[in-house]
Amino acid sequence: MFFRHKKTPSGIVLQLIQAFRNEEDSPRQRIVASLGDAAVAEGDRAAVARRVALLLSGQKELIESKLTPEQAMWVDLILRQIERKNVREVTGMAPSAAHPEAEPVLSLDAV
Repeated sequence: MFFRHKKTPSGIVLQLIQAFRNEEDSPRQRIVASLGDAAVAEGDRAAVARRVALLLSGQKELIESKLTPEQAMWVDLILRQIERKNVREVTGMAPSAAHPEAEPVLSLDAV
């Protein structure tokens, strides 16, 4: 996986891309996450992409590398975005509707 900047009509967006080969063995790329105008530091991108790839594949590092708090935050944000995207694709519903037992972010009862 790697990051790239993509020029769109609304501006430049940062995307996390996965390279793969299709059934005909042709190289292809798919967007794993689109981060908008997120400011992921250039030096953090390789570590974040590597950790996301490992977590999505279910693999573990032989020697676990330490992430900075900012890198860990980006990994978490990307994984949550992927989870929300997958819930929508599989169920056709927003994550909160698909998981009604999930704890709400803001409860109006507390106000």
